[in-house]
Amino acid sequence: MNPCKQGDHGDDVAAVHQALIENGFTVGQGELQDHYFGPGTTDAVKKFQLAHVDTRPGKGAHALDIDGVVGPATAYALDHPGAGKFTAPGWRYRANDASQYTRPVCDVAFGEIGNYEVPDGSNQVAGNKYKNGTQPWCAFFASWCWGHAEAGSPFGVMGGTWSLIRWGRNTGKVVPDSELAQPGDLWLMPHDSEHGHTEIIVSKQIMLTDDLCNIGGNVGNAARGTVRTRGNGAVIVRPLGLG
Repeated sequence: MNPCKQGDHGDDVAAVHQALIENGFTVGQGELQDHYFGPGTTDAVKKFQLAHVDTRPGKGAHALDIDGVVGPATAYALDHPGAGKFTAPGWRYRANDASQYTRPVCDVAFGEIGNYEVPDGSNQVAGNKYKNGTQPWCAFFASWCWGHAEAGSPFGVMGGTWSLIRWGRNTGKVVPDSELAQPGDLWLMPHDSEHGHTEIIVSKQIMLTDDLCNIGGNVGNAARGTVRTRGNGAVIVRPLGLG
């Protein structure tokens, strides 16, 4: 990843956005779509810097400067976030919240928390457990988990967030903004017209304003429990359909 800072545009900023989202940080949809390093990106970088250290070889794991600039140390940390904690503050999973159909999916995802890439940044986990090759694996992880449903994965195996969004739209399985999310739903965050990030929702919403507790693959190069907001451009898909 190349260094960049507030005011920059382009592919380098898009790479920073991808890494931030995968590490569990939020960036505004406008900045994501424009590949723009704006105030929202700066804020997300600062939050990342607060939680990580300089992991470059020979640097002694010193704290990162909290300046919102993706310099060499922060760029390396974004590329190599390491194992660290595997669940975000406030994350929870209550298995009984899931239905009899989605509980096997949520349970198997829960059991995968803590699996991480070896070597760090390689996109290879446990001998390519979820897919073959070195491509990003968040959608493959969701496909693998849904493959443990009683009738198998309704969408088969998909390797991209946009493939899952298109499948949801084509099959009428996108959850309206007015409907509560349920365990087993897919949380799909498009970054631009090609890239995005996929996680499985494992919490039951009581109110539309409730945060979502998810499990995602390729979150900071590992399978982790995350806490996400409902909006900011996220698309929620219910694989078994609505109603």
